[in-house]
Amino acid sequence: MRRQAAVVRSREDPFTVEEVELRTEPAPGEILVEIAGAGMCRTDLAVRRPTSRSPLPAVLGHEGAGVVVRTGDDPDTPISVGDHVVLSFDSCGHCPNCRGAAPAHCDSFASLNLLGGREEQPPRLTDTTGTALAPRWFGQSSFAQYALVAARNAVRVDPALPLELLGPLGRGFLTGAGAVLRPRFPHRRRSRAEHLRRGSRRHPRGSGRGSGGPGRGAGGHRRRRGDRRRRPPS
Repeated sequence: MRRQAAVVRSREDPFTVEEVELRTEPAPGEILVEIAGAGMCRTDLAVRRPTSRSPLPAVLGHEGAGVVVRTGDDPDTPISVGDHVVLSFDSCGHCPNCRGAAPAHCDSFASLNLLGGREEQPPRLTDTTGTALAPRWFGQSSFAQYALVAARNAVRVDPALPLELLGPLGRGFLTGAGAVLRPRFPHRRRSRAEHLRRGSRRHPRGSGRGSGGPGRGAGGHRRRRGDRRRRPPS
């Protein structure tokens, strides 16, 4: 399947629109999405820095949104042909963080999203000469007409919404949403009295930590050698 995509070939090169070839169909658990729009994030630009470790040449783009045109042979895939979806990052799906509903902290996040993704032979995406292109930037590589992604990377959205504008919901907006929608510490917050009680249990008097410890003054500060308290005049 041939399609147009924006390709980066080296750290110094600009994005160039080229014809590329997708050499595989969706596997079980995967979907093929026709991209309606994709946001440009500074992370896409950072790949061109000399310090980047992301493989090149590559098709980048990780704020994509589009319409599902094909699905893999998997009856458990929750996405169907015709669904409007926003794409997000990749995750392994089976590490403790993924199983605990925290895929953003996936144990394999860096390798799956930034450092080349999953090993594939033969390569699923090439240019017209057969040279392999890294095809899984943040699990999607959405600077293209089509993106082949894992179904768990996609979230259905209302078809009435302007799909071409929704791509940043999967990355840019997602980055800051947790700070607003979830507390910094998701567990029950303790009162100051509880914190003080916990501190006293951890560092009881005479343990060398906190007030009253050996070699420390009443305020918990270590006395300097030769620092003597002045006696009141008799």
